[in-house]
Amino acid sequence: MTDRVECKLKAKELLRGRWENAVGACLLFFVSTFLLSFLLSPIPIFGWIIIALISTFLTGSFIKYCIKLNETEGKVKYLGCLISFKTTLKILLCDILIGLVVGIGGVMFTMIFSVASIVSQSIVIIIVALIILVALGFFIEAILFPVPMILTEDEGVGVMEAIEMSFNITKGYRWKYIVMNLSFIGWMILSFLTFGIGMLWLQPYMMLTYYLFYKGIRSANTTI
Repeated sequence: MTDRVECKLKAKELLRGRWENAVGACLLFFVSTFLLSFLLSPIPIFGWIIIALISTFLTGSFIKYCIKLNETEGKVKYLGCLISFKTTLKILLCDILIGLVVGIGGVMFTMIFSVASIVSQSIVIIIVALIILVALGFFIEAILFPVPMILTEDEGVGVMEAIEMSFNITKGYRWKYIVMNLSFIGWMILSFLTFGIGMLWLQPYMMLTYYLFYKGIRSANTTI
């Protein structure tokens, strides 16, 4: 299943009759992250480290919840979705590595275009630079979006191995992922208009759609 429409329809089918369970999972995993971040953010360094660990743990656990939604027919038990500390650390390390690469690349790119814009004094160059930066962000996400799913599914996979697998799995399907991402913009706007309440329904729908797409392209690339 590599078609965007098919993945979204399948996600809705899997959520039918289980929306209450899915919204509960979203409340547990994401609202908890928000509250803990609010409470711990005033604490320098230590608080930030704890926030990073807990948010990664809860995000990974929500991914596992979506995996179980695909594997079972009844309501999913939340406690059975909690990932291990080892998996949490690996996902966090991947996020840090990717963030560093993107950050360094972004800084270098910005410096080059800043010099070019100063020399030419053209607003067009700045606009072009911003468009390219956004496009690069979408492209990098399209390459690496399966990483946390790979690590959550299989604890035996290492960090660099997961990144390499993700690079190979997404070959030929990156543009499809970008289009899939863009197809949710309308729902995101509606969710923001409800002061974020709509995200409780949108997050499970989106994550499950992404997971089904990942499973589909991984099956299509049978060598992975």
